[in-house]
Amino acid sequence: MEMRPRNDDAAAVQPGAKVVRIGHPNEQLWVVQQLHESIGQAFIKNERGGTFTTHIDLLKVMEVAPPNFKPRGDGLGGGRSDGREGAPAPRRPATARAAPARPRKTNAEVARVLAAPTPYLVLGVRPHIELRRSKEKELKEARNELLLSVHRDKGGTDEATRKVNEAYEDLMKPICEREVSVPYVISHKGRISMSRELADGDVVFWKTRDGEYPKAVVCQGEISNIFDIIIDEGDGAALREKCKVKGGDLTPVQLQPTVSPSPSPSRDDGDDDAFTPPPDTSDDEAAPTSPERQLAKRPAEDSLVTLPKRSKQRRSLRDQWDDNSRQSLLCPDLHNRFEGIVAAASDASRDDLKDEKRLLSVAHAACPKRWTSERLKIIDERLERIHSDRGIDVLLLCGGMGACVVAIYNVGIKINSVTNWEIDPEARMVLENFCKKQGIAIETGQPISAPPAVERPPSRNLAVAGNVDFAIAEDLAGKKYDVASATCSCVHFSLVNANRGGFNAKGAKQYFSAAAMLSYAEKENEDLNYLVENVIMDEDDTEKYNKLFRVPHVRTTDGTGPNSRPRSIRSTMRPVQEKPRCFDTFQELLDKLYGEGKYFALVSKIDCLKASARPPGAVKRCRATGDEEELAIEEALLLMGFPVDWFEGCDLEEDAMWRLVGNSCNVGDLEQFYKSLLRVHKARHGRDVAAEREEAIQAFRAKRGF
Repeated sequence: MEMRPRNDDAAAVQPGAKVVRIGHPNEQLWVVQQLHESIGQAFIKNERGGTFTTHIDLLKVMEVAPPNFKPRGDGLGGGRSDGREGAPAPRRPATARAAPARPRKTNAEVARVLAAPTPYLVLGVRPHIELRRSKEKELKEARNELLLSVHRDKGGTDEATRKVNEAYEDLMKPICEREVSVPYVISHKGRISMSRELADGDVVFWKTRDGEYPKAVVCQGEISNIFDIIIDEGDGAALREKCKVKGGDLTPVQLQPTVSPSPSPSRDDGDDDAFTPPPDTSDDEAAPTSPERQLAKRPAEDSLVTLPKRSKQRRSLRDQWDDNSRQSLLCPDLHNRFEGIVAAASDASRDDLKDEKRLLSVAHAACPKRWTSERLKIIDERLERIHSDRGIDVLLLCGGMGACVVAIYNVGIKINSVTNWEIDPEARMVLENFCKKQGIAIETGQPISAPPAVERPPSRNLAVAGNVDFAIAEDLAGKKYDVASATCSCVHFSLVNANRGGFNAKGAKQYFSAAAMLSYAEKENEDLNYLVENVIMDEDDTEKYNKLFRVPHVRTTDGTGPNSRPRSIRSTMRPVQEKPRCFDTFQELLDKLYGEGKYFALVSKIDCLKASARPPGAVKRCRATGDEEELAIEEALLLMGFPVDWFEGCDLEEDAMWRLVGNSCNVGDLEQFYKSLLRVHKARHGRDVAAEREEAIQAFRAKRGF
């Protein structure tokens, strides 16, 4: 019979005491973690993290337990004997080995989530949830309930958890912002071959009767090839009539390079289902909303209620510019081109030119002058152009009253001169008045090829000064510009003009003339950046306009300010990722202009400012008198980003002011593009633009008695 050695200080074995094992060859120290006096065992732990359960009589105390000792870990070591915390497991034989850990089993819900092809099937909801008012609440409940099953702590996996969260985030977006889900292949005849059958909840392009391709969610009915079509373009989901799936109706988008080698398949006369490629969707809201989108509604039901319209969610200007720059005909990567312009205007480039000039000057005496003189002249011109104190030279084509110049000035860049090609004398006078106040040299473009007045027919009262239609290359020869802007007339493209003629209109020559002048100016100035602005056009005119000016276009948002007037801007300059400078509401503008509490806004936003006349109807109420008043010209100026004293000193009739404001573009939108020039041109005018605007408002208040 084995006799246990006697231990006289077994009573001193307490939690926290440092002990050694009697008779064990390794005399390392152990720390007592837990005691179970009823069976005389102790759970001990060494400094390396090893644990062991042994009898108290086999331990010898080397250091007594410190006060307020807290055991490390749960103190259970080799397992629990009775399920209670702190209860040690019975002593195991020395030859016993721990059972190998079993692999974690995934439950059936995890397998279903990982195999689900659409976000709807991941969360276990039907696409008709898009039509319910409680969509957000139901999706959140479905996600939270599912996470209780697929989380790794519940026998799930991280991949399943991530897929559930991604499905929830995707379904919270409007359908127009989601990615389509079915790859396809186009045959040489244009036939569509889908990579798989359509599933409940797939996102596809759906061809409407008017030839548009909005994104839609398909919801499968009782018959396999009959689907409900749900569309949400940012203003609430709408249910279309049931349709039968065929190649021309439901058009899935390509997610991977599986298109046949033919870049533009020709249509076969005998191919009834020939594929019509969808239009460029980067600006898919440029065309007016079709009647079907407004009128096609499913009969109201308790569980299927059309959501109220909400404000359209648009991508930022930076995201639009990045997407469209890949399709630009001017340069495959305009961002790299702009970075090259930044590098060419840097201090390092200036130092390199100075070093080259110094070496050429030394070699000038030994080498023929014709070898060095021309290069030295080019270096001197270049050093002058990139001098850190030199202001920029601006070229305006159909510049109006100079919104582009004001935007550059507001950014803080020093302007040296402005050449304005504008036929409207009142618009030229307003810009000249501003440049005179700021010390900017300005001239009106004078075409040298225009016929004298005596040679023009008396019946034609055609302006010559500033007319781009008469401009030729010689008008720009020898002149250097840093920034050019073209803001041609919008009357021929405006969607509100029922008689618009587009490029076939009588006065459309200015678009081609402005494009030719920009092309020549860019040839003469390799680091030229330019901007083209106009209204939102229909699809056909937009495509032609892009071919004419060859730079990526973006659509300005109409939900960030009180003036809902979206515009289309094309630019070589990448816009900054910032919110445009504007007032959030019309009430905020009134409080800023007149002081808080003076006026009460009757509308939150102002309708589109037109060039024809002052907007009719009351827009504000005076709190003191209760009288309702129309929009004032000073309020319109602030809405468009101009200073409140913009027309001061011009002596213009009020109708002329409204015409000029209606013809102009929003200065705050332009500033987002010109801010990128701060990296190129280092010279600053040094004035506090915000303080100047505030001083003009204070002067207006004092003059009006507010």
